[in-house]
Amino acid sequence: MDGHAPKAPWGRRIQALLWYGSVEVVARVVFHCESLDTATKAEADRALLRAALAGDASAPDILLGGGADVNAVDSQGRTPLARAAARGHTTVVHLLLDRGANIEARAKDGYTALLDSAQQGSNAMVELLLDRGADPEARQHHGYTALLLAVDQERPSTVELLLDRGANIEARAKDGYTALLDSAQQGSNAMVELLLDRGADPEARQHHGYTALLLAVDQERPSTVELLLDRGANIEAREHDGYTALLLAAHHGDSATAALLLDRGADIDAREHDGYTALLLAAWQGHTGTVELLLDQGADIDAREHSELSALHLAARAGFVSTVDFLLDYGASLESVDRDGRTALLLAAEAGATHVLHLLLNQGAKLETRDPLGNTALILAATSSQLGTVKALLRRGADIDARNRDGHTALAMVSRIGRRAAAVMLLARGAAVNTRSHVQQSPLHLAALGGHDSILRLLLLKDVDPDARDAHGNTPLLEAASHPRPECLEALLFHGADLHARNNNGTCALERACGARNSAHAFMLLHRAGGEHHREELLRALAQASRHCRAKAAKALQLRLDRWGRRRELCLYIAGMRNRRSSR
Repeated sequence: MDGHAPKAPWGRRIQALLWYGSVEVVARVVFHCESLDTATKAEADRALLRAALAGDASAPDILLGGGADVNAVDSQGRTPLARAAARGHTTVVHLLLDRGANIEARAKDGYTALLDSAQQGSNAMVELLLDRGADPEARQHHGYTALLLAVDQERPSTVELLLDRGANIEARAKDGYTALLDSAQQGSNAMVELLLDRGADPEARQHHGYTALLLAVDQERPSTVELLLDRGANIEAREHDGYTALLLAAHHGDSATAALLLDRGADIDAREHDGYTALLLAAWQGHTGTVELLLDQGADIDAREHSELSALHLAARAGFVSTVDFLLDYGASLESVDRDGRTALLLAAEAGATHVLHLLLNQGAKLETRDPLGNTALILAATSSQLGTVKALLRRGADIDARNRDGHTALAMVSRIGRRAAAVMLLARGAAVNTRSHVQQSPLHLAALGGHDSILRLLLLKDVDPDARDAHGNTPLLEAASHPRPECLEALLFHGADLHARNNNGTCALERACGARNSAHAFMLLHRAGGEHHREELLRALAQASRHCRAKAAKALQLRLDRWGRRRELCLYIAGMRNRRSSR
């Protein structure tokens, strides 16, 4: 060995030079290389990209002469031309274009050199690129042209330049926005005026049907709204959901814009597709000031949307106390009903709007008012798990055991649908546990039917009859046997429910479980069944299991009968069942 360290590859040497900022030195090294290996070429390309970004006018020429790629790309896919253009380095751009740079090269986000320049408002660069043949209608990934980017960044001089050079003023991005729509949404009045002066269509629409006027209203740009109206925008234009400018202003509670639109003749009774007027939208959103403005301008306080909800109904359901108070003072009817026959009080109770509920009661609403199904405010609040409202209603004297049209109390209803917290509250307040509906179902029946074991256990801790029968003779155990979950069945058996009780059709829980394809239930009941005097139940249950192809349950039943030595009786019973079915 000669004692000298081996020479580093050229690529690594150039990388070291670049690290210390010696682009010009790199350029000269590359130029004097007879040939470039892959590593050296990659570093030469990096040097070119760096030189273009820095605006170094001499290094790029040397690097290109030494074999660097004029269309090399960085990690974002930008070429030396794009980098130089973005920084406004006109000399470097000219040089790169003269050496064959692709003027339409695109970065990963779809930007060309012209798009970058237009977005930054570099007029000199935009003009240079256009003079060298850049496409003014090129688009980036979201469909924005140079003109759209200049508008979006509020570059009025660049916009004028592009329009003077023939840019399409009605070009659209992928979301359907034109230059005018974009500027109206931003509230850029100078840009809106410029575009209108250059012939932009004031009624152009984006993909959701919004015109420039609708976008200005939606973004609460009152001065832009006024400008567009002065320039002839259609005040009754609608977007795809049927909203007019006034409807949008009312929805946002923009009273200033709403007043301007009304002064310009907007239709105060216009409706969107669901039938909402401006007043209904303002009440729904709790914009009391806008509600007052619209009523003072003649809006119909009794107007209804398609579900027959009035302004009072909407405000009450949404819990806007001040809006409800104002509407009542203005003459809204406490007893008016929606399509489902519900008053403002019932809607507020169901939605848990407790403060509104107190206001309505103080204003004279009837505490025990009912909907067409007979549900009271307490029943609706309980079934919606509005515990605060339930408590408030009980404090106001609501009848805890009031029944609806089917004879169900609030406790029965929450037992049926599984509202445990509401059941706890009602039980703590003394709700009756043995009430019966019109078909004689108790809360215990309903809990078992719905498989709500947590409520069923609460009820079993009270003085309830676990073997109560409904009009069809079903006990809670029979109802539980039909439900896929076993917890209710277990709880009822633990509390001593009669395993052998039969309904009016003579069906017991074991047969019901087999008929409902609940093999696990059948095993549980079979385990509890004891004594030879129940063999008739097992035979009937086996027939049910066989009829419904429940092989596991049938096998278990056969084993139990075999232990009693009743195989001959079993065969005769099944044969009899088959003969009975064939005779039908």
